[in-house]
Amino acid sequence: MRNLILVVMLFILGNANALTPLDNLLVNGTVYNDLNGDGKLQEGEPGIQYVRINVVDENDTVIAYTSTNENGTFRVQVYCRHGIDLWAVPEVPEGMENTRDPRYEFSCYSGFTVITLFGFREIPCTNPDDCNYNETCSGGTCVPLFCAGLEGYIIENHKCIAIPECTEDADCGFDEICSDGKCVRITCPEGYKIENHSCVYVPPEEPEEEEIPEEVPEENVTEEIPEEEKPPEENVTIEVPEEEKPTVSEEPVEEEGIPAIVLVALIIAAAAVVITYTVVGKKQT
Repeated sequence: MRNLILVVMLFILGNANALTPLDNLLVNGTVYNDLNGDGKLQEGEPGIQYVRINVVDENDTVIAYTSTNENGTFRVQVYCRHGIDLWAVPEVPEGMENTRDPRYEFSCYSGFTVITLFGFREIPCTNPDDCNYNETCSGGTCVPLFCAGLEGYIIENHKCIAIPECTEDADCGFDEICSDGKCVRITCPEGYKIENHSCVYVPPEEPEEEEIPEEVPEENVTEEIPEEEKPPEENVTIEVPEEEKPTVSEEPVEEEGIPAIVLVALIIAAAAVVITYTVVGKKQT
């Protein structure tokens, strides 16, 4: 008996929430197309059909739901525990975004009627392809690219691309190279020079060596002797063959002899010697 009473008590405690009386309230409202995006429902702004509205508790558990009609209005009966907090949450239509609070909070009270509004607007873009060629999508809005109309840029795939100054080194000056589409000046270290858009090592200049005259062997040296120091030429007799001898004329040729004055002097001297010898010989006798 005691066990039966214990089981009944546990069942009652475990299902206390089920035995708690539920409040009955009504949630209704409108979902509209906020054309100007100001978050206010204005005349001319149409309702949005087929938008699901969920009523959730603090654990995000759906306790009631409905969908909007052709006018964008909805109405749902909610049964909930007294005093708990609830939220009405619309599902965002595809290609649209909220212009008001995405969730509406209220409390559960019997006979309570909740009235709320949810505004959405169409997102101008979800990616750059939804915009013009010179625009990009930013925050759901098409905005002009910063380079639109500027020189030195081109637009490709909704992006600004700087026109490169160069594509290869030959497009730049002799002292520049092409780097990332721009001509960049080359700086070479000491001892280098720029050739063909690169640094080339220049070896230092060596001092010039003095030319040393070659020594000429003595036997090959011919010294010029002054005329006055030249030795007298020796008389050389060359035998000439008979057949090559020149014909000599028989005309008498005056032979060169001793000059007459010299001959006279020699005779006088000889006579003096003879006389002296004769005189001396007589004295000795």
